[in-house]
Amino acid sequence: MGTENTANDRVTVSLINAKVSSLGFSGASIKAASAAQAALGSLNTAIDKVGAARSELGANESRLDTAIQSN
Repeated sequence: MGTENTANDRVTVSLINAKVSSLGFSGASIKAASAAQAALGSLNTAIDKVGAARSELGANESRLDTAIQSN
């Protein structure tokens, strides 16, 4: 991050689509034990995706804070 308009001077922040359907958790059913287990697996995957996105967002925030403090 700097004063020039080059790739090295920019921070790109990408956000995930956090809608239930985009996280692969829509249509989950808990009517039967096997369906509930599958739903838990989908929920765990969705939680992992959101956690990874939050981690990446936090890292970008830290980079921006560092750049601000340096100038």
